[in-house]
Amino acid sequence: MNNTTKNNLHSFAILAHKDSPFLEECILSIKNQTVASNIYISTSTTSSYVENMARKYDLPLLINKTSNGIASDWSFAYKNCQTDYLTLAHQDDIYLLRYTEDCLDKIMKHSNKKSLIVFTGYREIVGSRIRKLGLHIIIKNMLLFPFFVKNNINSMLIKKSILFLGNPISCPTVMYHKKGLEDFEFLNSLKCNM
Repeated sequence: MNNTTKNNLHSFAILAHKDSPFLEECILSIKNQTVASNIYISTSTTSSYVENMARKYDLPLLINKTSNGIASDWSFAYKNCQTDYLTLAHQDDIYLLRYTEDCLDKIMKHSNKKSLIVFTGYREIVGSRIRKLGLHIIIKNMLLFPFFVKNNINSMLIKKSILFLGNPISCPTVMYHKKGLEDFEFLNSLKCNM
C-alpha cells in the first residue's frame, strides 16, 4: 500500500494546548505515516508557538473560540473533520509509522460489522526510554484481554465488564468512524476517560 492510497478517508486532529515542547515531534510522526492523512491543529489556547508550528508544516490551525473545557475542545476538533475516520492526537503523542495503515486495514476488514472505533496498544516514553512494561500497562492489557481473543466485540455485557475497573483504552490510539457515530459529541460533564 502506498502513501496516498487511503488519504481521503482519515484525518488527524492534533489537539494543542499552550506551548508543548513535544508538538513538533507529534506532527512529524503523523506526517511520516505509511498512509497519508489530512492533518490539522485544533486549539482553544493559541499562541505564536502553535501558530508557527502550523505555518512551518503547512497545517490548518482551527481555533475553538467558545471553549468550555476539554470535552468542548475535543468535540470542536471532531466536528471539523471532513473525512470518515478521525484520530484525535494529543500534542505529546508519537505515532508509529504504520498506525494509520493498520487501523484503516482493520476497519475495512470489519466494515460489515459497523465498527465505531478501532484502537491500538501503546507504550509510554519516560525520558528518552520506551517503557514496555509497568503495572499500569499490565493492568490495561489484562482488562483488554477479550480483544486479544476476538477483534470485534458486539456484546454490551463484555464491553461494560471491560470498563468496570476503569478505561483501559488509551484515547490517542482511538480511530473514530464518524459516519457510524453520526452526531457524536463528547460530554462536558466528563473530565477524563471521555
